[in-house]
Amino acid sequence: MDESFAAALVAGRPFIVLDNLRGKLDSQHLESFMTAPGLFPARIPHRGEVLVDPKRFMVQLSSNGVSATKDLINRSSLCRIRKRPGYSYRDTLGELKSRQPYFLGCVFSLIAEWVSEGKPKTADTRHDFREWCQTLDWFCRNLLDAAPLMDGHEVAQERASNPALTWLRSVTLALVADGPLPRSLSATALCELAELHGVELPGTCKDAPNIQAGRLLAKVFRESPSVELDGFLITREVRMVEREAGGAMEAKHYTFAKP
Repeated sequence: MDESFAAALVAGRPFIVLDNLRGKLDSQHLESFMTAPGLFPARIPHRGEVLVDPKRFMVQLSSNGVSATKDLINRSSLCRIRKRPGYSYRDTLGELKSRQPYFLGCVFSLIAEWVSEGKPKTADTRHDFREWCQTLDWFCRNLLDAAPLMDGHEVAQERASNPALTWLRSVTLALVADGPLPRSLSATALCELAELHGVELPGTCKDAPNIQAGRLLAKVFRESPSVELDGFLITREVRMVEREAGGAMEAKHYTFAKP
């Protein structure tokens, strides 16, 4: 991937899209590009090093379950698509193409208003790129009449940089596709569901899948018996169940619901 990314930089592609990534994303090359203070060295096969200006590029990544490093997530702006069931969405791309001058004019009018106000910023410090965050946060609050830009972003950052939360999110989506909520399952049943839908357990472990899943879930529910994840509420409870050989034992069950 680093080689393809470097090829796009050398070709001068202003918009670079890493489409539909899955699994673990760990690229020091991409991380350093995000915070390069000056020219960035790009290398491709059979050609010398080329220095490019990072300010001339927009890097985008789409995924439905990527788990990235903490450094990369802290240098990114996470955008979530929260679909509304039964809602008829308009053809956004087609409308943009047919009315491109109008929408570009809307962007320019917002920038003109911001400049006329003296280029103000808010005091929000919830992102590593402070100047970008505070400027766009002012746009959201004062010109768009919208919620603060970073509301919910820290939760999304934690989810995208935590393999256990990423796995639990994928399992939740698989559960939704499998039937209506609420539903309560054991760790073993969750593993069977994950295997059925092709959701791989992160990491390598010699133990049985249900034991490995139990360790992941223990990290998720270490501080609280319930977590909210992308609009779903997942609660862990301990139940007493009868052993086949006789006697009772503790078993953890996980209930998935819409809050």
